[in-house]
Amino acid sequence: MRTQLGWLCILPALASLNPIQPALAGGTTFTSAMQSASQARGVPLPLIEATAYVNSRWQWIATPARDGGVGPMHITPAQMQAASALSGHTQAQIANDLGANVDAGAALFAHAHSGGNDLASWQPAVVAVQGPQVATQIYDALRAGVTATAGTGEQITLAPQPVSNPPASAPPRSATTGGATAPTSTSDYPGATWVPASNANYSYANRPHDYPVQIIIIHDIEGTYGSAIQLFQDPNTQASAHYVVSDNGQITQMVAEKYIAWHAGNWDYNTRAIGIEHEGYAYAQPTWYTTTMYQASAHLIASICSRWGVPMDHAGGRVIGHSQVPDPNNPSLFGGSDHHTDPGPYWDWNYYMGLAQQYANALPSPPHMMPDPVAVLTGSSSATVTWKPAQSCHSPITGYTVTAQPGNLVMNLPATATSATINNLQPGVTYTFTVTATDADGQDTLTAHWQCSAVGETATPGSPQFAGTGITFSATASGCPNPQYQFWVRPPNGSWQVLQPYSTASTYRWDTNGLAAGNYLYTVWAQDSTSQGAQCSSLGCNDAFLAAPTYTLTTKACTSVTDTPSPGSPQSLGTNITFTASAAGCPSPQYQFWILPPGGSWQIAKPYSSASTFTWNTGGLSVGSYMYTVWARDASSGGTKCSSLGCNDAYYPGTNF
Repeated sequence: MRTQLGWLCILPALASLNPIQPALAGGTTFTSAMQSASQARGVPLPLIEATAYVNSRWQWIATPARDGGVGPMHITPAQMQAASALSGHTQAQIANDLGANVDAGAALFAHAHSGGNDLASWQPAVVAVQGPQVATQIYDALRAGVTATAGTGEQITLAPQPVSNPPASAPPRSATTGGATAPTSTSDYPGATWVPASNANYSYANRPHDYPVQIIIIHDIEGTYGSAIQLFQDPNTQASAHYVVSDNGQITQMVAEKYIAWHAGNWDYNTRAIGIEHEGYAYAQPTWYTTTMYQASAHLIASICSRWGVPMDHAGGRVIGHSQVPDPNNPSLFGGSDHHTDPGPYWDWNYYMGLAQQYANALPSPPHMMPDPVAVLTGSSSATVTWKPAQSCHSPITGYTVTAQPGNLVMNLPATATSATINNLQPGVTYTFTVTATDADGQDTLTAHWQCSAVGETATPGSPQFAGTGITFSATASGCPNPQYQFWVRPPNGSWQVLQPYSTASTYRWDTNGLAAGNYLYTVWAQDSTSQGAQCSSLGCNDAFLAAPTYTLTTKACTSVTDTPSPGSPQSLGTNITFTASAAGCPSPQYQFWILPPGGSWQIAKPYSSASTFTWNTGGLSVGSYMYTVWARDASSGGTKCSSLGCNDAYYPGTNF
């Protein structure tokens, strides 16, 4: 995940590949810093040593971790204010000075510690400060012990410590935290532990049916194994990988291989890739990339090679580093949209790929068809099935078999084939086609889905029309036996709106009453009922769409309106009075009738409608002089004159009754 921020940032990292940094100047060693912090804060020295080892391998790493944590105590931005207040060191000192960083981290432990003298009593505090997955790594290091040379030159030995198993407050590695959900509970790779990422950090898919898996992308975490797991469980991270590999060979799977993890900074690559994060820092020396890590990761990608057919080919672009992923917004740049440079210069590609090829050659290499083949009607009695070439780990594809049912129509084709046309089909019969790829190690069969090849649409009556006119859209798709249609319209200066979602209905009546005049765009999408869509955008998916034509709605305002009561005024209370209105100058008038009671305010007796009459029931009313009026507007008009009461094209002057 190492990000290249520019030449001024990256050149110092490349120039200072030795581990000694300015933070280690002044005579402070890891040993003295850890001993001083232990004595000052009352934190067991082995706990500080294990924490610093897990987070830094007792090296000062000048760049923050992926989650922003700094120094051997991995103090994150969210912890920095408290660490400064508890330790008395400034935030700048904590971020840049070894002694201050170790002391501040110990102060955080001491503050979170609720009591007890043994190392086990500190586990809840370690979980609270470092997170449950990193805490597991720390206590693993305590139990195992470690000897290594620190970045300050001295050799440090952490003797194995007798520590009881984690208490219930420390979640096991397989626990789901941070809003994660587990759509599956087992790993795709038998050597991995399943810990699900938050479902806010990846996309659901159904690979290989909708997308092929063609690439493996190698990353480094810029942090620890546990911190990566914690990050991908956090729904705010907006990133994930399928697998995380530690320097001691542990593997955690966090996203099912059929789903799309967000790791490449390039959506196209994400859809076609399996992403693998490796513990460590791209530019740290000595490197975190151990022989054990290489072996574990190589076994993993060899398994992917066997199970998905991704060749173990680095030079050919099938197993690549994050640094090789194009920037989708600027293809001349690499490392995805954020220009990452991992796994960096210390990743030994020759050694890694040699292992992977050796391991893969010992595994079966059956063919893999990806994605689902596509069938399109090419005539009343023929259809063409197309597919992507099958891939395999190392065994060449020997041929394909296409079968049509009903009728058991079979075609055997060479390994170079990517399509087949089947003739003599019965009109009106819906066929199912399967494509089987074969090599020396087995077969793989996928069922083709039908796909609409084109769609047309007509509008009746044609453009232009007055607003208020009912417009019927009629669609016809070709190439698919079971088309579904989705109708769209885009108002002037507006965004696309779904008029009718996907259904088998090939017509839609567009009610333009109340719509503003202007140029509207309309279109229709078509998709066979068996298809997930040949193309997708932020609006959705379709097999085919119509290039949007323009439909113009115009307005024609009413110029005048009359209103005649029958019987005329005066009348006795209880008499039903029928008002009849008549508008001029507009083809589709609408009327709104009003009454003003004595001493009252105007009231709508009947809201706008195409009805030109209104019957006024005077039963129960008070004796007095009432006023009446009618407003008129065309169905294409929202009203050319407006007041606090509403809008109209024309109105009849208020008249006494």
